Amino acid sequence: MCVRPCFAALNGLPPEVLRRIIEYLKVESKKSLREVCWFLHQNLGLCDEVTFKEWKLGTISARGLRQFADEVTTVKGIQILELTEGSTAESDSSIEYLLSKHPELNTVRLFQSQCSNRCLQALFSHPSIEKIQLSRSNITGEIELAGTQQKLSLVELNLSGCTDLTNKGLACLLDWTNGDSLAELDISETNVSLLDFSSMTTDIKNLEVLNLFDCPKLTDSDFMSLFNQVGSVLKKLDLSFTTFPLCTLAY
Repeated sequence: MCVRPCFAALNGLPPEVLRRIIEYLKVESKKSLREVCWFLHQNLGLCDEVTFKEWKLGTISARGLRQFADEVTTVKGIQILELTEGSTAESDSSIEYLLSKHPELNTVRLFQSQCSNRCLQALFSHPSIEKIQLSRSNITGEIELAGTQQKLSLVELNLSGCTDLTNKGLACLLDWTNGDSLAELDISETNVSLLDFSSMTTDIKNLEVLNLFDCPKLTDSDFMSLFNQVGSVLKKLDLSFTTFPLCTLAY
């Protein structure tokens, strides 16, 4: 049978070559190809119909993301392992284009990219967004939104590994978030110290998950200021690889 040699030929291709070939296919063709074998199923992460159009794109270029936005009808959630082959401006522009084409989008998970505050501002200006993940991106968080804009009803905000994130930027983002809705906050592997939390106007009182893993600049007093707000409802707290003394939490 010819199935095994074909499979071997595909399996032997370097991942970047396979991704480049796949980029030229339309979404429906990718769906069909994904059913050929397990190898292609794994490397053609697409839409999970069960989770209401949660798309898993793996690694994709800025140009490929624009093509995706044009080809699909409904995108409520999207997960991108890495946004590649583009400058910061191109990466930001591709996310802006995706948001403009799909007003129904409520979840964006981006694990690694060159995206900047421009992308973050577009996400915070998108009224349907409920979950944002911009891990390992170039954001500082210091964005400016229209004074008349309604606060975003974020449920989840994940900025893990964003080493340029500032105290002011984090406070700014949380101030533009409806404090009643936010349930998960991940700022692990960042340099924030929570210094500006005392100036926040948003009361984060329903936070259930807080990840502060490897935040070397975290201070006792500023953490306690936050903990006093959320401690009664907090279900999961990660303080691994911080200098914060856990004995301070005894009360």
